[in-house]
Amino acid sequence: MSLRILFSSRPNYKTQPGGDTLHMEQSALALEKLGHTVKIWAGEKVNKQEYDLIHHFNLGRPAQALKLLSLETPMLISTIYVDYQKHEEKSSPFRRFLIRGLGSDALEYLKLMARALRQKEDWPSWYYLFNGHRASIEKLIQKSSLLITASEAEAGLLQEKYPIRQKPKCLKLGVEHLKIVDTKVREGLLCIARFEPLKNQLNLIEALKNSDYRLSLVGEASSNHQDYLKFCQSRASKNMQFLGRVSIDQCAELYAQAKVHVLPSYYESTGLVSIEALASGCQIVVNDHPIQRELFQDRAHYCQVEDPNSILQAVEQALADTRDHQAWLRSEFSWEKSAQKLEQFYMDILSS
Repeated sequence: MSLRILFSSRPNYKTQPGGDTLHMEQSALALEKLGHTVKIWAGEKVNKQEYDLIHHFNLGRPAQALKLLSLETPMLISTIYVDYQKHEEKSSPFRRFLIRGLGSDALEYLKLMARALRQKEDWPSWYYLFNGHRASIEKLIQKSSLLITASEAEAGLLQEKYPIRQKPKCLKLGVEHLKIVDTKVREGLLCIARFEPLKNQLNLIEALKNSDYRLSLVGEASSNHQDYLKFCQSRASKNMQFLGRVSIDQCAELYAQAKVHVLPSYYESTGLVSIEALASGCQIVVNDHPIQRELFQDRAHYCQVEDPNSILQAVEQALADTRDHQAWLRSEFSWEKSAQKLEQFYMDILSS
């Protein structure tokens, strides 16, 4: 049975692509290989007779998906949930005041309103405007037929914060989008991530400042975080280079040349960049967080990301590691396998 599926995500997924963008696009490609028709919604008017299912990516950006509820078409959500609270509290006294006084959901509401006022996003629905961010997420949860997480730990964090009737299904990501590059020499350190306080490049720079280790930092900053990028550049030493945004194929080349990939992010829901790095033969350093522990087990080196000394210690352990995890990684993480399970989820929803 061939299904017609409408995908949706945050409105700026094209202009500011991230891991959730790749997650959505690769899921679409894998489903199309199974014979299904997938369209990514760009905000145009939709006839409810056109699609069998709606699949939304990114629960933390509910405004777009709310506009599709009127179709009364079965919806499921890949949550890609990110907890911004810890790093937002550290970013400025004003944001700390807002979070402690109103909660992190209120801050997300104000951020969306600011983007709309600056005409960087369309205005959200009336429901979002009058009920707020948290109520909008809860409405999506209530109306969705299924929530999908990338780990059991993510599911547990969601269940602690929001009222969820049924336990989410767990579905790992894939790596087939990344070409395999043969290499004879690996050296130096790599960090691929958008520049923003959540990703914590600043503490990585402080950890490796004036060390003997060469560090390449890849990624650009959104318009909201240009000051953060500039500050990171101002704190960097001669052993560090900033390469800006690069293509997926260029990422594959950089992974193949690096010995260790370091992502000291405060929070990662899917661990996509670290998955790519491990699949490419790098050792990886990540946050000592339940999601990362579940995904990578003993195949990663863990650090306390608020402590530059802890980051440095994990980097040195990773540099000394000679294990190869590529075969394990590529057997565990697959867009093809993910699409096959998604197909079954879709069928189960429609049959019920």
